[in-house]
Amino acid sequence: MFTKKGWSLDASVGYVKENNLFSSDEMVCTKTLYNYVDLGILPIKNIELPEKLKRNTKSSALEKAEKYWAKVLKNAPKQRKEHE
Repeated sequence: MFTKKGWSLDASVGYVKENNLFSSDEMVCTKTLYNYVDLGILPIKNIELPEKLKRNTKSSALEKAEKYWAKVLKNAPKQRKEHE
């Protein structure tokens, strides 16, 4: 449905579940479909998924940690090992 009607992957999964088109053991969740897109298993690309492009993939905690360690390493005293 996402290729024929331009639906999101989430809308496609909801439609399938609502209409019982597949049994529960044959059905995959939305996250699995997005993982399949990332792996190239599905015939669509990330650029075709506008909702996925809107989302920030980096967590803010990671960005804060990177900034912190960059500052610590920049201000750290340079240590040299002296040979005896």
